[in-house]
Formats: sequence, structure tokens, C-alpha cells
Amino acid sequence: MNMLTKLVTALAVVGASVSVANAQQKTVSGTVDFKVNMPSVLVLYHWDEAGIDFQPQVEAQISGHGVEQVDAGEANVSVTTNNNTANVLALNDEALSATQFKGHDAQTVKVTLQDAWAVRSISENGVELIVETTDKAHKNDLDPTSVINVENTKVKSTEAVGVDTGIGADRIQLPSKWVPIKGDITFDLDLSGAKKSGLYASQGQTFTLKLSAK
Repeated sequence: MNMLTKLVTALAVVGASVSVANAQQKTVSGTVDFKVNMPSVLVLYHWDEAGIDFQPQVEAQISGHGVEQVDAGEANVSVTTNNNTANVLALNDEALSATQFKGHDAQTVKVTLQDAWAVRSISENGVELIVETTDKAHKNDLDPTSVINVENTKVKSTEAVGVDTGIGADRIQLPSKWVPIKGDITFDLDLSGAKKSGLYASQGQTFTLKLSAK
């Protein structure tokens, strides 16, 4: 091997060594330890107002049968439904029913305020949401003796813990999470004390919602 050949071979070996070294030195790594101190967070979102506008309803319902057997020549006849007369003129007694209104009990209306509140919270053991009926009686604006009452108020959420999520309760437990949890307010509207048409309103605070960390 002549001198020139030896020199080229040596340079090739050195070049290969440098290339390997450069390839091995292209990657380097390090770590960063980042920490966050999250405070307790309680945020309660809720509607400001809610209402129902019942539209006028006029209807004639067929309900009951009146029948009576009397002697000919009677000057005064009362036709009743409580004398158990059967099959007179192809009629049977049946008392008038005045409890149904559009297929429902006219005294109570079940109301759901859908997605009326939401909770965003960060705590150690979840949160508790309580609903109270602050003002049960809603009085007619012209006649305070004419009243519509709010009864059986509850809150419910599909994410509530330890209760029937389809029914709800006056207080429910919710998990702690940054993403807001939405829920409903449900109650019964008792119309039995209503005597006049017009606006029925509370004193400005029908419901009170209270959120607290556990």
C-alpha cells in the first residue's frame, strides 16, 4: 500500500468517526417540574326570573248523567245523580266530574325550570346545593286574597350523587369539577286558591339557592 492510499484510508476512518460522534450528539433532554396551587372555587349560576303565561281556555266538557223517576203531575222536579236510578230512558246515574281540565287535575300543575342553574366548583369533597322556597304564596296583583302557591320545590341534576337523579331533592350533593354542572328546579303549582285572572307574583324571591363546599 503506497503512501497516498494510506492517507485516504486514514482520512476516511477519521471522517466516519466524526460523523458518528455528530449523530450521537443531536439529542439532549431535561425535565421541568411545574406545580399549581388551586384555590377553592364556588360559582353558582342561576336564572334571575321565570314565569308561565297560561293562555285563555274555554271549553265545554261532557261529564255525568242526570235522571229521575217522578209521578206524573209533579209541579217541581229535581233531577239528580245520586238516587241510583238505573236504565231510565236508557240513562244511568253518573255524577258530574269537575276535576279535570284538559286531561289533568285542575288543582296542581307540575313545573320544571330546565337548566335554571349551574355550578362550577373546586373543593376537596364536592359541594352541596340547597333550594328553599323563600316566598310560597304568589298573590294576585289586584286581590291579595287570591293566591297561587308553590309547593314541593326540588333541585335535580343528572350528576347528583346519592339521590334519584330523575326526582331530585331539596338538597343534593354534586361532584367537584371545573366544567359547569347544570340542573333543574322542579315544583308543584297549586291553583286551588286562585279566584281571579291577572298577574300572580311573589315578593321578588320565590326560590333561594345555596351552594357550599363539603
